[in-house]
Amino acid sequence: MEKSSNKHKKSIGYLSTWEGLSKIQVIRLIMQTLEHLNLKKSLNCLISETTLHPMTPLVTEFYNYLLKCNWDLASEYLTKIPINNILKLKCKYIIFENKFIELFLIKGTILESLQCLKQQLYPSIFDNISTNRVHRCCRMVIYNKSKEFSKISEELIKLNILKDDNLNLKYITKKSIKLFKKLLINRTIILLPSSLIIEPNRMAKLFKQAIERQIQCCTYHNVLFSKKNELLKDHHCYIPLLPTKKVLSIDTHKDEIWGLSISNNVCFFATCGKDSTVIVWKIFNEKSNNKLYKKKIKSDDFIFLTKYKYNENLIWKISKKYVLKEHKSSVNITVWSNDDKYLATVSSDKTCRIWDISLGSCTSVLKGHQENVWSVCWIPNIQKSCINIFSESEKKVLYCLYMLVTGGFDKSVILWDALQGIIIYKWIFYANIQDIGCTIDGCYLIIGFSDKITRVISLKNFQEIYKLSEYNLISSISTSKITNNVLLNIFHQQNPCIKLWNIDTRQKIMTYYGYKQGRFIVRSSFGGPNEMYILCGSEDNKFYIWNRSSGILLKAVSGHSSTVSAVIWPNTPWLITVSDDTTIGIWIYPENKKSSQNKYKFKRVIKEV
Repeated sequence: MEKSSNKHKKSIGYLSTWEGLSKIQVIRLIMQTLEHLNLKKSLNCLISETTLHPMTPLVTEFYNYLLKCNWDLASEYLTKIPINNILKLKCKYIIFENKFIELFLIKGTILESLQCLKQQLYPSIFDNISTNRVHRCCRMVIYNKSKEFSKISEELIKLNILKDDNLNLKYITKKSIKLFKKLLINRTIILLPSSLIIEPNRMAKLFKQAIERQIQCCTYHNVLFSKKNELLKDHHCYIPLLPTKKVLSIDTHKDEIWGLSISNNVCFFATCGKDSTVIVWKIFNEKSNNKLYKKKIKSDDFIFLTKYKYNENLIWKISKKYVLKEHKSSVNITVWSNDDKYLATVSSDKTCRIWDISLGSCTSVLKGHQENVWSVCWIPNIQKSCINIFSESEKKVLYCLYMLVTGGFDKSVILWDALQGIIIYKWIFYANIQDIGCTIDGCYLIIGFSDKITRVISLKNFQEIYKLSEYNLISSISTSKITNNVLLNIFHQQNPCIKLWNIDTRQKIMTYYGYKQGRFIVRSSFGGPNEMYILCGSEDNKFYIWNRSSGILLKAVSGHSSTVSAVIWPNTPWLITVSDDTTIGIWIYPENKKSSQNKYKFKRVIKEV
């Protein structure tokens, strides 16, 4: 037996690599995967054949104590593991923090958790970070007395124990306890060197990273076409179908259309422009075999047909809901509130109007600018973002407010109480404001200026954090509804571009070229399923679609007779464009025989009505 094992050791040592990878590391990964898949016989067979073990006996003993949540014995065994002293201090602290959280949250033994906090966790402090973490643990005990479970969750998130508020601390189930204990154990394991113990689910993590990288490199990636987590072959997407067939041209406005916005529930969209008019449209669908629905269709309704699934057809109907004419000059842009109850419009008459969509009436007129108001955006989660700068008496008022920001050519940006028409805060700058946007988390305000600079303002203290300098004028700003990403349109006669920035990391992700913009404002947007496409109008009477990840231009679509001002493509089988030719365009997927051979099911238009 000894001779055979020596032969195996020699063979493993001799064949140190496999396909350029460490053979020992590959075997250890396979062993861990077999263990996670509960294939014990296969694991034992591999151990006997290779004479390798996933972990040393000492680390195995330590790991078993962690699995049993025996934190005291685990801390004792930690001293025997060959790692440096700093790492031992970190691991020891995390072990006792795990013990405190188990006693406090899972077992609910307050006295024992306080004893752990005082006798074990507090003496384990070794730097400023661990000191702050102990303070957070103390705060959780205080919050527990007043039954403020949401605040306990916030502290757990700040301790990186919870990624989000996905654990109901008031009603903890057996399943959540098991997941929570596993999370506590993994926090300790990831601190140890990989030579001693492999981080949990390492093989699965490598697979996911490989798939994500292939998706990033996929020129035509489309979530509607591609299979998820395909391991047996490389990821590949066919050239996607895009909504490039024009089925409706709505000619209702009397002059150039400049603004287009769609509600978050995709039930309404609003258009505005040079004719000083705002039109709110309602869009909804029903199955085409619904006879009652067909009777409801009016002569002035606009309809088109799409194919949904299992050969079911949907009739989409667009009808006018309101025509709003209170503005005295051209209306530059419209924006929907986060709950779709209100619509904000800004105009060259120096005002911003707030409209109640349920009534179709103007609830407030915001007057504070001395020149044309050219941009507006609602602030989401304002209570969390900027409440810290106000006094205790003012904080109570903030919880019932709708807030938005307007920017004008008077070089000022104003934060408003939208319904009361009260100015809450005002910034004065040294250049005209081209456009403004707010990140989805309500933390950052992005302002584009005529001096080629974009400033990022924190809504926690209303101070500038950093700025982005461009080579030319910034014409428009568009923020994502999923991440803290933003699109900046850059004016240029020869080579205009759209830049995609990550506001959190301050990094430029991608630049998109090909469209035309040198004189007029055209707006870009995130579009399609999961915002996987970038869209933009153009001065050459087309609109353009790019792959967001690769930056490759997929299609330049003709169909208007003048500049296309804006394009919006929600997660639907159609998109909307508006143009200086006074028309609204509705675009759907074209019929494609090749696409019918595709195995994957997706929403696709088959017929125009």
